[in-house]
Amino acid sequence: MANYFKIFFSIIIFIIIYKLYNIHIDISIVENLNIKSLFVYGLFFIFSILIISIRWMIIIRDIYKITFVQSIKISLLTFSLNNATLSGSGDLFKIFLWNKKIKKNVLLKCIFTEKIFGLLTFLSIVIFIVSYFIKLSFLYIFGIITIYLILFYYLINNIFLIKKIPYINYYEFFLIDKVLKNPKKLIGIFLLSLLIQIIYFTNLYIFCLFNYKNLINIYSLFYYSLISLANSVPLFFSGFGIRELLTSIFLNYAKLDSTIYFEFILIVGLLNLFIAIIILFLRFIIKSIYFRSGYNIRKYKS
Repeated sequence: MANYFKIFFSIIIFIIIYKLYNIHIDISIVENLNIKSLFVYGLFFIFSILIISIRWMIIIRDIYKITFVQSIKISLLTFSLNNATLSGSGDLFKIFLWNKKIKKNVLLKCIFTEKIFGLLTFLSIVIFIVSYFIKLSFLYIFGIITIYLILFYYLINNIFLIKKIPYINYYEFFLIDKVLKNPKKLIGIFLLSLLIQIIYFTNLYIFCLFNYKNLINIYSLFYYSLISLANSVPLFFSGFGIRELLTSIFLNYAKLDSTIYFEFILIVGLLNLFIAIIILFLRFIIKSIYFRSGYNIRKYKS
């Protein structure tokens, strides 16, 4: 039932926002897209998946050894299930895949570690953007982010404080000493997470450069951060609805033309959904071929 609420919320908010702004969008927004921009978008997506796969390998390698190819498969399926299914069950897929090889609570620790570093780097970028808007010098911005990271490092190494946080203390997520108490791994995971965010922001910027040059302004970074935040909200199907809602809030603040922003955010959502569906479809085809090949071999031998 909860899965149907997701698509219900997405449709309702989508319709309300489009009615409020009197937005009319037709197939021409797809027809007018620069073909090169779609190719570049796909390349950046592949690059992002590779970095995500490396990060997952680093997080889990002291618990379970996986190959780079296996990690890529997991990252692709996680992305696809999060974007193309009502349940958004990408992370649940990891648990289902390894529930007989790794204890569930240990695997949850790894997934939580991945999520917390994504949040950490996102907040770092937001701090940078906000500091830029209030016109702080680079030295002040660097100092604020440095203090923020030091406090975070102190927190994760202070087991007493961690045990006081609800839910986290139940699973004892931060007791993966080999990952979170190793400064080199901490820095490596943080830098990879930061690189993933930078790739995503750069991808959106280049896509705008090809198709929506009017969207490139002093508010661009702030808007990209809102899109990134919207993508992580689990209450909506594939981010539809929440992206439009945050876009409307952003437009009210920035006093910018609304139509082109809603066109852009719709195209980005459709691209992610299309990529996710293609990945799942290819996986289905490959699995079907593999199954039939195995069946024919067994039939031939018998």
